[in-house]
Amino acid sequence: LPLGATAPAKLVPSGQEFFKGASFVGAQTCKGCHEKQYEEWTRTWHAQMERWPSPTTVLGDFNNVTLEFKNLEVDSLKGGKERITAAVRLTAEGGKYFFTLLDKANPANNQTYEVAKTLGGKWDQHYEVKVGENFYPTPMRWSVSDKEWLTGGFRPGEWFLGAGTPDGIPRKPGQLLIHRAAEAKCAGCHMTGYTPEFDKETKRWKGPAAGVELGISCEKCHGPGGLHVAEARAAGGQPGATKPGKILHPLKDLTAQQQNQLCAQCHGRNTNKK
Repeated sequence: LPLGATAPAKLVPSGQEFFKGASFVGAQTCKGCHEKQYEEWTRTWHAQMERWPSPTTVLGDFNNVTLEFKNLEVDSLKGGKERITAAVRLTAEGGKYFFTLLDKANPANNQTYEVAKTLGGKWDQHYEVKVGENFYPTPMRWSVSDKEWLTGGFRPGEWFLGAGTPDGIPRKPGQLLIHRAAEAKCAGCHMTGYTPEFDKETKRWKGPAAGVELGISCEKCHGPGGLHVAEARAAGGQPGATKPGKILHPLKDLTAQQQNQLCAQCHGRNTNKK
């Protein structure tokens, strides 16, 4: 601040109060009045953070590739931990992509999962599979610049169990760790409109409901637009026909500290230690 100036008052002291009663409407609704901003957003990596898999969006090599993850520490069926060298095979068929957890000693134990989402693609690209209502981050991570799979992977040990054999055995769908579901840790940042909710009866995270969007969409930073849209439509539905109403302009409506807090919801990784 300039010498002698005072910090501006918080124009939006409470997001919960400001957006009380508002619902998420989706980027396509925003496009109705903000087409230029919408088109600019579609070219950003925020818009492409999560996408459905297709030959256009999948960058990794799924041409019958086998990856090995050496010296993994895994949970043992006998209790405690074991060290194994695990392997997965990546394949594609009919425009779909699959990864298979391998048990070389007994192929009957192999487990195949279909890629259900892509994440990112600017530096690395990651992949998720869907099991029941939930998505799970897979062990594969593709380096876009090097055009090769990263050997470190992403928690590959959590996809296998120790069984006294060199390569262990793949976890079946019901054996996957529920606290590693994307809804528990990832979806809150990678999706728009999703609020993590754990179902105590089923012991599962609830999957995305209607109105939740893939990626970081308009309302991730501007807030849920339901009331804003209702006010605009009541005024004739024309851009500029009404004041902004219940929508957030971070650079205008928030203090510098609040702006940092808004971005740090996803870009501040100080709590992601495990």
